[in-house]
Amino acid sequence: MQELRDLCHVKDLTAAIVQLESGLRKEIGLNLNQSFALCCLARGPLNAGSLADELRIHGASLSRIIKTLYSKGYIYRDLNWGDSRQKVLALTEEGQKVALALAGFESRTFPLAVEGKELAGNR
Repeated sequence: MQELRDLCHVKDLTAAIVQLESGLRKEIGLNLNQSFALCCLARGPLNAGSLADELRIHGASLSRIIKTLYSKGYIYRDLNWGDSRQKVLALTEEGQKVALALAGFESRTFPLAVEGKELAGNR
């Protein structure tokens, strides 16, 4: 049935995402959203609003992510020197190590994904 092809692809993608998150939990000790947050912060400090925008999430979900990463010692809050009314979130030294571990996980999990190139199966 041709009309269900796209829905079946979404099912397959969902299964792959569940498998990815399981691997992240086992190897890194973080869920998918926590890992996404570390990836964003690895590019540089962000205020909470900008991080929420990057992750496409809202209030309570972001608060849980920040609380978890903070309690694990992966992030810290610092003054935003451009606007002292705000604080920015940044990676600690331990958070930088975890971000490197995420990069290693990514390279083992997606060995064919090279920036600017398509996956072999998508040609």
